[in-house]
Parts: sequence; structure tokens; C-alpha cells
Amino acid sequence: MDRLIHLLVPSLLLALLSACGAMPAATPATKAGAVATTLNVFAAASLTVAFGEIATTFEAQNPGVTVAYNFAGSNQLARQITEGAPADVFASANKRQMDVVVEA
Repeated sequence: MDRLIHLLVPSLLLALLSACGAMPAATPATKAGAVATTLNVFAAASLTVAFGEIATTFEAQNPGVTVAYNFAGSNQLARQITEGAPADVFASANKRQMDVVVEA
């Protein structure tokens, strides 16, 4: 089951990131039409390696986009988000903390 989760979570994140048509926090253009953007990803510490690999691929395929990570425990991340921290993606290690953020 853990192996399945480790395969599905990175694939899901890559799909979510690829679906982001309009990126947040746009700044001046960099390369021919590319807009410099930071994508704020809050992810469970257990996802550090997988998300690092995803960020490398994502940034290479999306000129001008930088992925900024905040890795910590899901409960810490949920508290930061509900207190107003800017997060574009939240990848929780458990459903309970995801529910906390969704409800907030």
C-alpha cells in the first residue's frame, strides 16, 4: 500500500501542477512570453524526495516558474495555511489535516 501511495502522490501532484493554467503571483516576463512565477507548495516531510524530483521536471517544462517548498508535518502545514500562509498546493500525509484546511 505504501508503494502505491508513493507512486500515486507524485503523479497526482504533477497532474495538478500541469493543470495550473494561470499561475499566481505573476511578475515581469522572463523569456519570450514566459512570466516569472513562484508556486508555493506545502507538503508533508515524507514527500521531500518525490516532490524534489517533480519540481525539477516541472520547472524545466515551465520556464519562469520556480517551485518554493515548505516541508513539515501535516498538522504544522495545516495550521500555517489556516492562519493565512500563501499555499498554492497542499499535500497532506493524512486526510484529517486536509479536511482541516478544506473546512477553513
